[in-house]
Amino acid sequence: MTTIYDAVIIGAGPGGLAAAVQARSQGLSVLLLNEQTHLGGQIYHSLETVSGDKKQILGQDYLNGQSLLAEFKTSGAEYVPNVKVVSISKERSICYLDEDKITETQAKQLIISAGAMERPVPVPGWTLPGVMGAASVDILLKQSDIIPSGRVVFAGSGPLMLSVICHLIDSGVNVAAIIDTSAFKNKLAALAHAGGALSNPGLLFKGFGMMGKIKKAGILVVKSAGQIQAVGKDSVEAVLFKQNGKTRQIKTDLLLLHEGLIPDTQLSRLTGCDHEWVEGQRYFRPIVDDWNQSSVEGISLAGDCTGIFGAKTAEFSGRIAGINIAFKLGIISEEKRDKLALQYVSARKKELKIRSFIDAVYPPNKDQIIPNDPETMVCRCEEVTVSDILNAIRDGYTKPGTIKNKTRSGMGRCQGRMCGTIITQLLSENLMRPPGKIGYYHVRSMVKPVTLSQLGNMESKR
Repeated sequence: MTTIYDAVIIGAGPGGLAAAVQARSQGLSVLLLNEQTHLGGQIYHSLETVSGDKKQILGQDYLNGQSLLAEFKTSGAEYVPNVKVVSISKERSICYLDEDKITETQAKQLIISAGAMERPVPVPGWTLPGVMGAASVDILLKQSDIIPSGRVVFAGSGPLMLSVICHLIDSGVNVAAIIDTSAFKNKLAALAHAGGALSNPGLLFKGFGMMGKIKKAGILVVKSAGQIQAVGKDSVEAVLFKQNGKTRQIKTDLLLLHEGLIPDTQLSRLTGCDHEWVEGQRYFRPIVDDWNQSSVEGISLAGDCTGIFGAKTAEFSGRIAGINIAFKLGIISEEKRDKLALQYVSARKKELKIRSFIDAVYPPNKDQIIPNDPETMVCRCEEVTVSDILNAIRDGYTKPGTIKNKTRSGMGRCQGRMCGTIITQLLSENLMRPPGKIGYYHVRSMVKPVTLSQLGNMESKR
């Protein structure tokens, strides 16, 4: 017989942890599933195990997660780490891979808090050894106390990139150059949202502080650059780019690309939730109401999988979702729900005021995220190039699903996570249709690689 939980929560970042705490505080039976070994998600990655010296480098925003982790550990929620959710039905039956066994469990209410992923930046040469996403280096620092050696060059833009650069500066890494792909016009556009920025002076001055640290370190900063290329024979040796119409080159041992984050929507798509395209930040996100309820009854979402809003907003949205499912299950009244959630609703609203300013300053550079070089790899798993995609479009394949069938893009181990938004935008550019009308791959079970022997070793959680 399958165990039925009042709430199953997927993801142990700030959204998932906060949701579990609030659901447990109302007496709900809660199961939290975590793909990682440690609590905290990406933002608080390895917070319980990171060394003291690294805690100082990673800063107070990172350490702020300690109180949330402590809350969860005393909440009484059941917790299973190191598992991969591979299937979810609309009836909230969840299958997850634990070592070599697939376990099935049932939820009266499901909260997906899958977080975000670093946006793929498919520039020429991005598959060369020595080319990585900037956020991945931060994870290595948190998880394994590993820092890069040699000359490091960053190319891209965004607040997370600034944060990673400062972490590497404090770790003694040789950051040789920063190639800034943001345009000056973005800063002018952001002035219209200055009121929202001034409502959160702490975050605003944190940004100025990071810029000041970079300037003090004497790092070469190239402004308003574009057409990034990684070049090298067996690994990256240099980065080429254009500035003011001129091609320039900087030698490097490690090139770190970054054009912001995008929501991880694989699980929300698997469950049939409605999604929308956010043009300014160029990503899909699931549609949720004020209580983080999705379009599918009994399924809520929390954290950055609903949009890139930051750790504090993720925590507040998780608390709101956790309180709301107690109301949905009839444990508390609507009046009590509203009263319990009021402080978190107000805090979330305040935290969101600055987001329009940040998004206006740091929109992703379209030239960097929509490849036009024919030989650039789009789907790394199946080695599908831009040329392969364009040929398929010319042959009449005009939907992500048909492109997938024709070229095998999205059929590899990552199941389209890396190439999904790239394919949508290539179709949009070539068919001159909005990305929201183009859509995305159809996501099916199993959403993570599973062997036949693992499928045969399945049991219900009792």
